[in-house]
Amino acid sequence: MKPGARLKTIAELVETIAKSDEPSDRFLSIYFKKNRYIGSKDRKYISEGVYGCLREKIFLEEGVKAFTGDRNVFEKRVILYAMSKGMLAQEVGQLCDGSRYHMRSLSSQELAYIDQLPNERPKGAFVICPSLQAPFQRAFGTEPLIKEELSALMEKGPVDIRVNTLKGNRDQVQEGLAEKGIETELTPFSPVGLRLKKAVPLKNLELFKQGFMELQDEGSQLTAPLLGVDTHHRVLDYCAGAGGKTLALSAIMKNKGKILATDICPKRLQKTIPRLKRAGCANVQVDPTFLEKTPENGGSFDRIFVDAPCSGSGTWRRHPEELERTSLDTVLGFQVTQKKILRAAARHLKSEGFLLYVTCSVFKEENEDVIEDFLTHHSQWAQVSINRFCDFLPSTGMANPVYLKLSPYRTQTDGFFAALLEKK
Repeated sequence: MKPGARLKTIAELVETIAKSDEPSDRFLSIYFKKNRYIGSKDRKYISEGVYGCLREKIFLEEGVKAFTGDRNVFEKRVILYAMSKGMLAQEVGQLCDGSRYHMRSLSSQELAYIDQLPNERPKGAFVICPSLQAPFQRAFGTEPLIKEELSALMEKGPVDIRVNTLKGNRDQVQEGLAEKGIETELTPFSPVGLRLKKAVPLKNLELFKQGFMELQDEGSQLTAPLLGVDTHHRVLDYCAGAGGKTLALSAIMKNKGKILATDICPKRLQKTIPRLKRAGCANVQVDPTFLEKTPENGGSFDRIFVDAPCSGSGTWRRHPEELERTSLDTVLGFQVTQKKILRAAARHLKSEGFLLYVTCSVFKEENEDVIEDFLTHHSQWAQVSINRFCDFLPSTGMANPVYLKLSPYRTQTDGFFAALLEKK
């Protein structure tokens, strides 16, 4: 594939993703399967370009507005992105020559405009959905800090591994990966995490197939230990999804006690079953019908994990297309759902039991506001220190006595929030 065709393809894909509800990673996977003629080097270049344009959008929009002419905004964005990564105006002009599969030729006015641009990410202004400005301000405060957080949210995230302690320990897995030429380092906070020094495919490795490890961001790894599960507990994973947190809870419980995993989406929950088998988890029951059942008198679970559906704003570095798709109405819609879920899950907890509420959002509307609303209407509940059962969280900046609040800028993890509640 010629370089000019690559740029044109990136612009077309960015446009299609922007007009779709499909996650960008799934969309690209399907696209490359349908277009097998595209070689590995071209796939890598196109993928990096698509993700780069999606991540950099908020920093490129000021330049797009000043980019006059009737060229569509997606081509303009790709041209500006190429410039920000070091391509010279003359090179862009040569690639946009109007030939087959290339963008149309740059006008003299367009060429003059991009020729005066610096070959780096634009400094200064960034553009986000106006309705999200207030949530970002509530979450992070001042504009300089908002920009730092947004910059980190738009950077490519690392590949982290959670070692499955039912099968082995961190040293064994690190050594096993090293034998395959895969270099890793210890995650700074999670005691069971490894971080790849260079992203490589892992799912075909025997270590993965045999269940010694799972792909899981360090921020996500830090949530399960907060619930204080023990080997004799009966635990409810109320929004289990595909089972990432379920697997972590099972390992902490050393395959003892009982975990019931449920979710409103049976299809998503079904993905848990092969993962449990691979990981060797024998203490988990998957029940898609549990949400239809009436809670036992006073509740029957010692611990409840609520990984609530959310905007996913803390994971936008992995799904940058979601920034463009999210508005305040989206966030407030999730808040309504989160309040309902928290109230429903709470009915299943025993007295003197604990519930952990978790989101991968950075917005207070989905986090503190939901907890405060719940406590206002449930006097028999109290919030307790997030460090109640966990002694490996750093004391500076990452966790206050009440909440766990992670972000790519502050902790170099995906953004996560957690609050621990006790039923008196």
